[in-house]
Amino acid sequence: MAIGVVGPSDLVEEIMMIGADLPGAADWRLVGAPHAGEHETYEKFSRIADSIDVVLFTGPLQHDLARQAGELPVPATHVPMSGASLYASLLRGVLTQGIDPARVSIDSLPAADVDEAYGEIGVSTEGVHLSEYDQPESARGFAAFHEQLYRQGTTTAALTTIRSVAGKLAAEGVPVLRMLPTSHTLRLALNTAALLGTGSRLEESQIAIVVVELAASARPTYSGPGNYWQQELKLSLHQSLLADARLMGATVTARDENSYVVTATVGALAQATDGFRVAPFMDRIRADAGVAVEVGIGLGTTARDADSNAMVAVEKARGWARPPPTWWAATGWCCRCRCASAGGSRASPWSPPRRPNCSNGWSRRWVTGRSSWTPRRWPRCWRSRLAARAGCCRAWRRRGWPGRCPR
Repeated sequence: MAIGVVGPSDLVEEIMMIGADLPGAADWRLVGAPHAGEHETYEKFSRIADSIDVVLFTGPLQHDLARQAGELPVPATHVPMSGASLYASLLRGVLTQGIDPARVSIDSLPAADVDEAYGEIGVSTEGVHLSEYDQPESARGFAAFHEQLYRQGTTTAALTTIRSVAGKLAAEGVPVLRMLPTSHTLRLALNTAALLGTGSRLEESQIAIVVVELAASARPTYSGPGNYWQQELKLSLHQSLLADARLMGATVTARDENSYVVTATVGALAQATDGFRVAPFMDRIRADAGVAVEVGIGLGTTARDADSNAMVAVEKARGWARPPPTWWAATGWCCRCRCASAGGSRASPWSPPRRPNCSNGWSRRWVTGRSSWTPRRWPRCWRSRLAARAGCCRAWRRRGWPGRCPR
């Protein structure tokens, strides 16, 4: 597993050194990406994004800047800033610069952490000025915040977590101390990143099953060894699936006469579908074979779970592609009865005939709580509006009703 580390060069080097001595160092590889300024955060991250499983930013500012600049394709976390870094900075300032800990300005840290740290050392916070970090926009005013308080004589030094702010203040002659995370904090952050990367790899290794099924409108009316058009269509569909499956290391097998099963891993499928935002296979099949398909994706920890979920998904895709079966029966979408005993054509698909049973064998029933018309025997298709489209008999045969259309 590869862990990327993005941030200032000094912190990146320290994290790399600490990570090399951790017990789990044999299980991961650290990839450093130091930047010269916060504006380079996303650029540096993008260069290593394809070679890492998780990224560790050296602070919340770098993490937020990267998320604002673009999408993070791998799990990400950052080194938290807490009051633990304040103790060493105050002690170093007292010993080296003679600052007054009761008269300083601090940025980035939460107010609760500052109050806790000062309470433990027994120093009042009345003369301590704090500017908490909220978003990258708040960090732009840190330098002016510290400099103004120092020029007014309110503070004796500035404590900041941001390297660029410390450089600006030092250039203006303001005493500044940079707060750095402790070694313990860095070890905890590395362990957190390792756990995120492990979870991501386990998730990507899950089984993903894709069921690709010919749409009802694209299926042939007759299936058999003599139907050459159907065999050519199956070969074209299989070739189109293989072209995409080869890129993701997946397998393609025929499920029945009209559908195929593609077996892959979640990680490979997510990469091929842009994080499950683009439907797989559909565009290529439409371009190569010129037919519409219905695609269902199923995920699971076992092949059985993934296959079950894929069948549920393809049923939903089938429902989007055409009206549900109860709607077909309720509206008489195929072979709608218009016999004389029923009073001729209806005013609307939902209006029932005048008599419960007409000469063509229709009977009234209740389906899913609403009035629906279903056949008792094969109706006379020559009276249907859809018979001229040569789709009437196909639709009835797909429903599984017996008999043969006289047309």
